[in-house]
Amino acid sequence: MKLFLYKLLLFLKVMFREFKAQKLRMALTILGITWGTIAITLLMAFSVGIERQMMKANAGMGQGIIVIWPGQTTMAFHGLPPGRRITFIPEDMTLLKERVPGIDKISGEYERWGPTLAYGKKQVNK
Repeated sequence: MKLFLYKLLLFLKVMFREFKAQKLRMALTILGITWGTIAITLLMAFSVGIERQMMKANAGMGQGIIVIWPGQTTMAFHGLPPGRRITFIPEDMTLLKERVPGIDKISGEYERWGPTLAYGKKQVNK
């Protein structure tokens, strides 16, 4: 036990002597460790906060709801170019309900993205 305490005391003396000799190096090391710990803690806190907000926003629509939007293709297919627009038609809802198990109810939504329509001073889609 005495040998252990002697070695520990010797280690601490050498360590503090080195700290006095290399103050800048010690300060920069402590600053780096502190800054890294703070940065990781903040990133984790932000990610948890963003996750909670997204869950809260999605829960506002209701539970068990999936929204599907049309988009564009990314690959060529049988000679057709990539970037073709994908649009849904009313028959797609029937097809989804028949072929995807677990769909209880389905509803479509029609939207038009594009230029503003104007007639005189009246404007639509603004």
